[in-house]
Amino acid sequence: MDPIAEAWLSSIIGVFGIISAYLVFSKIFDKKTGLIAAFFYATSFMVVRNDREAVMTMPVIIWSTWFLYALFLILKNKQKIAFILLGILLGLIWHLNMALAVTTPLLFWPC
Repeated sequence: MDPIAEAWLSSIIGVFGIISAYLVFSKIFDKKTGLIAAFFYATSFMVVRNDREAVMTMPVIIWSTWFLYALFLILKNKQKIAFILLGILLGLIWHLNMALAVTTPLLFWPC
């Protein structure tokens, strides 16, 4: 029940969110877009406010970013990596927010 531990965990998840935004958007588009996405993630008032709370919905934006990357991998015919990532992400739905299950029909959308 140490309040400092909560601050450290929120900071680590926030930094992971910035790195995730950069990695995903730089792989989907280019490095300049990745830097812009990381900048917006790091400076957005709502994202910073969300990252400061210690609730289970805190990593939902990070989850959504990696879900977008998994859908991108499916469209690029890299199903093996995509399905491993999707398995991890779908397993995290039970721990983060059950409302994320609404996005699973996107996996079966005809391309």
